[in-house]
Amino acid sequence: MAKRIALILLIMFAFTGIGYWVHASQSGSKPAAKTGYPAVVAEVAGKNITGRELASEKQLIKNNWAKIGRPQSDSWCERAALRTLVLNSLLDCEASKKGIKVTNQEALNYLEAVYGKIKSLSDNNPAKISYLKDVKSSGFTSPEEYIHSPGVLNATQKILARTGLRNRLYQSGYSGTWQSYEEQLLDKGDYRLFINVDIKNFVYPKAPAKQ
Repeated sequence: MAKRIALILLIMFAFTGIGYWVHASQSGSKPAAKTGYPAVVAEVAGKNITGRELASEKQLIKNNWAKIGRPQSDSWCERAALRTLVLNSLLDCEASKKGIKVTNQEALNYLEAVYGKIKSLSDNNPAKISYLKDVKSSGFTSPEEYIHSPGVLNATQKILARTGLRNRLYQSGYSGTWQSYEEQLLDKGDYRLFINVDIKNFVYPKAPAKQ
């Protein structure tokens, strides 16, 4: 089975205080499939974002919203997916410019710490059940194989570097929201879109009112 490399969605569980990586979204070894998109849908700082990447990210977002009982429209998921891919690349560029780097060992330490917390949970804990299920559905035979996968480590390095960028931004005195910062990047960023999808001024669905 081809292992799908995580672009990594971080889920926080209030009742455990931990986060973990779930469901991967693309594979480097699966054959190309028809996606309905051109081969290249965007370019960020000279790096292409492919139609296949967009289709995978869109499906991942659609599945995640459906999983929590709040399905979103196809067009909304498309906007969210392309915005995510472009922003991630822009954030990677910003982190690199500011010299924010995460080593392979730091990424491994993080993944091992997360897994250590997962292992300490009871077998019927929802967080542990979901973690193990998502590792398996991503094509890995065990959490140990997952956290030592070069693709997962590389993706984790990027995620932690983006987190470092965010922390440094607020430590420097930035008082705006993170989404405002993202909009600034989209306004001035070095990217081009090759499909007619608006990724600016994006609005996320409001959380349902508590009853």
